[in-house]
Amino acid sequence: MQCDVVVIGLGLAGRAVFSRLAARGVDVVGFDPRVGWVRPGAAPLFDTGALGLLLPCHLELPSRFWGAMGTAGADLLAAIAAHRERPGMAFEATGVEWWTGERAPELEACLRLGLRAEATARGFRLLDGGVVAADTVGVSASEPAEGELTLICTAFSGEHWLDDKVMPVRWQSIAVSAHHPVISRGGSVFSVGGRLCGARWATPHMEVGETVAEPSDVVTAMLERLAVQDGITPIPDARVRGRSAGCSSDPGCAGIVAESCDGLPIVGPLPGRPRVGVLTGLGVAGLTYLPFAADWLVDSVLGAGSARLPACLGTARFR
Repeated sequence: MQCDVVVIGLGLAGRAVFSRLAARGVDVVGFDPRVGWVRPGAAPLFDTGALGLLLPCHLELPSRFWGAMGTAGADLLAAIAAHRERPGMAFEATGVEWWTGERAPELEACLRLGLRAEATARGFRLLDGGVVAADTVGVSASEPAEGELTLICTAFSGEHWLDDKVMPVRWQSIAVSAHHPVISRGGSVFSVGGRLCGARWATPHMEVGETVAEPSDVVTAMLERLAVQDGITPIPDARVRGRSAGCSSDPGCAGIVAESCDGLPIVGPLPGRPRVGVLTGLGVAGLTYLPFAADWLVDSVLGAGSARLPACLGTARFR
């Protein structure tokens, strides 16, 4: 079967691209190993129930982000800001609080980066962040397809160009009593929607290279200890084991995410292959960049966009 565009991978990134193309009348077919080949349709075929943070900044302290990116970081955040509330998902602008003892340098960095922030009792709050819940994609079963253009939205497609640029990393969560978005432990642990996520550094290999989503008892125990230290009550009996993709909205799960080698998503055409595009490497901070990246990629496919892709996100940065 022939079509205009094939989207490989229907996780958060793939679904964002798939739904945007379908909404604009493109003949698009998607492929995901969980469900096979799919077309846009009225009947929902699957729902990963993903839930996470949409930050106005990278999942890193603003002072560190400014130190690494400088004015380029401010330009990048300005570019994605216009897309923050258009992720194709349910977005609740709750703000996101950082628990850190060093407020002054963080508030100063926020000012330089153009971020709205305020001091709190335990640190500071980014006012423009919030919670995102992914919508179910309406799809119906299809047969294998070949497209005029292929868009790769997963690190696990067999595309060798990505082999040394994107790696699988396992992240875990436990059920906790706190439902407000909080980031603590230097960005390595965050709480959202009744889950405490992170602590991959509890193992020597930091969960890098893992391809099985089964939770690690070592990481689970570390998350429970960290929750108690931060005054958050863990709920151990709410664990859900054996997730094959990103963490679901159920508390107590594990998932595999694709982390790029420099911590930023990879967006654009593959070098020397203009008929193959890519949007991957989003990792746990991907919801920050996903709305902008998906919009840019779809606009570039349709030749309708005027926004400039920041060089730090493009595929050409690896040449």
